[in-house]
Amino acid sequence: NLTDNQNRPTNAVFGFTRILLKILKEHDPKYITVVFDAPGKNFRHEMYPEYKATRAAAVPEFLEQIPRMYEVVQALNLPLTLVPGVEADDVIGTLAKKAENNDFKVYMITSDKDYAQLVSDRVVMLRPGRSGGKSEVWGVAEVLDRFGIERVDQVVDILGLMGDASD
Repeated sequence: NLTDNQNRPTNAVFGFTRILLKILKEHDPKYITVVFDAPGKNFRHEMYPEYKATRAAAVPEFLEQIPRMYEVVQALNLPLTLVPGVEADDVIGTLAKKAENNDFKVYMITSDKDYAQLVSDRVVMLRPGRSGGKSEVWGVAEVLDRFGIERVDQVVDILGLMGDASD
């Protein structure tokens, strides 16, 4: 467990910063935003009060590091996006599809397999390597191979069939 000189946990801040700096160095993006979940409930909780009810709560040591991750983003002079009432996943998906529709090549930086449903010829997932390891890029071919499907629009079906205890 990493801590600072005031004995506050820094594991998440360190990992986040390392990945972010690696992305900036290796890819030198022309456009970028860092997206976090906004505090509080989102519209899905309004639709279905039991939304993510079985998911374990985030540990306090992680939650207390989030403001310092915001500080890292701001110190790097990068835009930070939080949309009240909307999950970061939805914000990222919306931004990715809008950029794709405007002929941008989009890299979504995430290890979350749910994002595979957004992959297209212009939208890919960049999955950061663990502990500084090699990153993976999941384009259409990688998604089809990974899930054993014929079309990307089948990702949502296969994930639904697989289920996810946390959701």
